[in-house]
Amino acid sequence: MDSHSKIYLFVIVGFMTINNVFAQNNDDLKLSFFGQNYFGYAMNSEHRRQSNIYMTFDVAANYQTICANNNEFDYYYNYPILGAGISVSRFSEFVMEEGSFLPDVYTVYGSFERKLYNDNKYNLGFILNLGLTTNVCKYDPINNPGNTFLSSTVMCYFGGGFYAKMLMGKHFELGLDFMYRHYSNGMLSLPNGGIDVIGAGVFVQYKFYEEDVTKIIKLEKNFDKGFQYHITLSGGVHSCRAEWMAYNVMVDDVYQKQTVFKKHPKLSLSMDVMYRYALKYASGISLDVFYSSNIESLKQCDRIIYGEIIADDVAYSAFSLGVALVNEIYYKNLAVYLAFGVYPYRELGLYCVEWHYEKAGLRYYFDDFCGLFAGFAIKAHSFDAEYFEFSFGLRY
Repeated sequence: MDSHSKIYLFVIVGFMTINNVFAQNNDDLKLSFFGQNYFGYAMNSEHRRQSNIYMTFDVAANYQTICANNNEFDYYYNYPILGAGISVSRFSEFVMEEGSFLPDVYTVYGSFERKLYNDNKYNLGFILNLGLTTNVCKYDPINNPGNTFLSSTVMCYFGGGFYAKMLMGKHFELGLDFMYRHYSNGMLSLPNGGIDVIGAGVFVQYKFYEEDVTKIIKLEKNFDKGFQYHITLSGGVHSCRAEWMAYNVMVDDVYQKQTVFKKHPKLSLSMDVMYRYALKYASGISLDVFYSSNIESLKQCDRIIYGEIIADDVAYSAFSLGVALVNEIYYKNLAVYLAFGVYPYRELGLYCVEWHYEKAGLRYYFDDFCGLFAGFAIKAHSFDAEYFEFSFGLRY
């Protein structure tokens, strides 16, 4: 038995023991254990990688929300399943060119599963995962030049897709899912090619409760309909791809390539107005002011990449202005935050010429603290990460 098999055997026994204890002591706590084998195809192209098929193992513990709690959100999400899991992704199975290799990566994540169809035997729905990934294998231009995908110690993980389950007996479910998975570090360090995977998985789920599909009385919606206002201060760190181009890609001597890049602080102040028109949704518009601390570095990189004569006539400003359409999707005190914006003003030189941006993240609202909320998000350009930000704000 190899090391990975031993790890999974230990986790499986641990989850079953914990779930069994809870199930025996509380009939209303509906827990289940989940195990999956997923096969995926890496969509990112790279000449140093000669194969694209890999495998991931997942194990998770899930909690089925119940109607007895009389929660409006649970009702309108068709009583979702909340979970926490771990996975091992076998990227080491990729065949790389001589002198390059990828590691296995280990992920801890939370999951949200919503049923779209459910009866006594069959279950169809979608699932979302979000988590953190660890990686012990970094980019090295001499010893590992091919690892431009998974090159930092801490990375972000996102997964989303659809599933179908079939109940086998009273407690076992056999299922198939089709999922997209993404691994990257959100520009915390360079290089950050990330890996995008699409594939399918076969899973088994053991439930410590019997399926109960009963007709639920519709609950009355209870939410504060109307306008709401946010003031948000956000910050993060950014590794600049202009520096990667100037000090690595354009350097011919492999021993002169730079491998450690400075992390530049990024700040933003946002003011938005949203209209909450449903229990689960609010939409509006946001005015964003961004501050970039790496202006001098961008000037130097433009001179190297484009030449001093061209770069000397270019305007630079540490401040940028954005206007965005924003939306929040609520589940209790948690909200998924989405934004798509354009830059009426942005002067970051020749290399950074993006005219629009996106944000996607989570916010948590503290009911007892005068509208205070905290969150995190990825700011991106054409879905290519610029930086990973943390935020605090007030809602009025």
